[in-house]
Amino acid sequence: MKKSTTRLLSLIGLALLIIGLVLLLVSIAMVLTSSQSPGWTSSLLVALSPMALIPAIILLLIAWIGALIRTAQLGLWGWFAVVFFFTVIGLLIYSFAGPEIPTPTQQSLQS
Repeated sequence: MKKSTTRLLSLIGLALLIIGLVLLLVSIAMVLTSSQSPGWTSSLLVALSPMALIPAIILLLIAWIGALIRTAQLGLWGWFAVVFFFTVIGLLIYSFAGPEIPTPTQQSLQS
């Protein structure tokens, strides 16, 4: 998987994760601070939060596995360890600051 694809998937996944967590925390706060029974808005927020959290987890997992496979194929074991042990943070660091490895077609054009 190309680094640009990893970067895109991880950023979209991270944004969805933040949105889902905010929705969930707001709904919990509404329930805890309400003296009456929770209204339909808190129920709606609880129902919407998994719609953001599940795709976020799937996208981050795809990006993480893709980055692990790519770093293992290239023999970049230091980057493999960073991505493996620091998961989301390591994934973002790799996708922005990781080494640029030219594809085989770019190498043949330069020769």
